[in-house]
Amino acid sequence: MIEPAGSLYSDEYNAEIRARVGAKAPNALYVEELDLDPYYERVRAAGGRIVDPLAPRPWGQREFTVEDAAGNWLTFWTKG
Repeated sequence: MIEPAGSLYSDEYNAEIRARVGAKAPNALYVEELDLDPYYERVRAAGGRIVDPLAPRPWGQREFTVEDAAGNWLTFWTKG
């Protein structure tokens, strides 16, 4: 998936997307998580680097994105 910065994301997330050009790991992975809210809280409490906080998206999903130690982005999502 290619993720151009645009109006679909928060200003902070768009800035992060722009900063990734030429970054160490431009990979992004989307993972469905049925129990998203508790999972988000566990990631946050563990000190995960949250690139984009949990929020509803215009396309009908709720999701958040974290960056792993290698610089990859992991987006966890659930329907509505």
